[in-house]
Amino acid sequence: MNRPVKHLLVWLVPAIALCVAGAGVFIWAMDDYGRKIAPPEKEVSLETFYAEGPLAFRTEKYLHEGQVFTVVTGKIPDGLSSWIILPSGPPVYLFDAEEKLSTWISDSGESPWLRQWIRDSKLLATTDL
Repeated sequence: MNRPVKHLLVWLVPAIALCVAGAGVFIWAMDDYGRKIAPPEKEVSLETFYAEGPLAFRTEKYLHEGQVFTVVTGKIPDGLSSWIILPSGPPVYLFDAEEKLSTWISDSGESPWLRQWIRDSKLLATTDL
């Protein structure tokens, strides 16, 4: 093997291995972070969410299109996965008038839909947990 090809392989093989390892760590971090912030089940009530769900630090009641909704703002979990993912905002969980989980957002800082929904709603009450 000639010298330029050998020199290229000396740098290329470790660079590829480092990229593969980095991608593996990122995939692990996404999975770990997702498990920490996911609601306990698909159709969860607000009461069950408080008992079994991720940690929350604020609850807000909004009036939106004639119905009262509860918005629970979660905490960004501690740990390595949060440092790798670097979410721009905490997870947010939206409960409908029957206090059933309607939708949730893993990164509220990246959700223009949530910002618009809040602008279109009237804040009724805030409770820090």
